[in-house]
Amino acid sequence: MSFTNIPINKLKEDAINGFSNSQYHLGLSYWMGSDVKQDYKEAMKWFQMAVKRGSPSPYYLMGLAYFNGQGVNIDYKKSVDCFLEAAERFGHSDAYVMLGKAYEIGLGANQNYDMAKLMYEISAEKEYTKAYVELGILYQNINWSNSSQEKAFYWLEKAAHK
Repeated sequence: MSFTNIPINKLKEDAINGFSNSQYHLGLSYWMGSDVKQDYKEAMKWFQMAVKRGSPSPYYLMGLAYFNGQGVNIDYKKSVDCFLEAAERFGHSDAYVMLGKAYEIGLGANQNYDMAKLMYEISAEKEYTKAYVELGILYQNINWSNSSQEKAFYWLEKAAHK
């Protein structure tokens, strides 16, 4: 039984028959190695089919795959595009953090510390601890004002308390 409580054979059958939700969940099964051998390439195949059928669900994991080269070649521009979809369609906190990283480092997007800060702040508004940490580190490393170190301490302390 897969993590969806649908037998994997039924999930495969529905995915083959074009049901986007089943394609996404079958891709997720391959991504996680749930009831099938973990296979990122196979996961990406099903995620891409689901996206073609209009499902926005796979975008965050597709972004990770392109960022890390899991089942596909590393492509930072495609990863940013996928993270942007996940952020805009779902408000996905991790997607905002990954967009922040892309802007901070300049991978797949032009380096822009203000945009990085904005992406982290959007995620932090959702009370996402990882965003607090990234904001703290960003303020620690980028000197926007005399209060940057105080803001760094604020965000890192907030993360520690959470």
